[in-house]
Amino acid sequence: MPKPIGELLPKVLAHTTEQHRRLLEVQQRWTKAAGKDAAEHTKVVAFRRGVLYVQADDSGSSYALHLEAPQILKRLNAGRPDQRIQDLIVRPG
Repeated sequence: MPKPIGELLPKVLAHTTEQHRRLLEVQQRWTKAAGKDAAEHTKVVAFRRGVLYVQADDSGSSYALHLEAPQILKRLNAGRPDQRIQDLIVRPG
């Protein structure tokens, strides 16, 4: 039997709020982790299921970030055992 929306809505909102909080935390750490030059040409757009999605200004910036991904992930994950980022996907935009 379907549950009333009044029962489901608080859980959905809490989950959405938690996802947004995690995204904001990653966005705040992005410049330091990626470096100032890379951060100027990229934008963190999503963080879902341990995957960080980043939009780059162009394919050159995207490729450079792809090469640096392991080091960036290490810096982003440093001291954050509760928010492990497993992968970084960069797309030119």
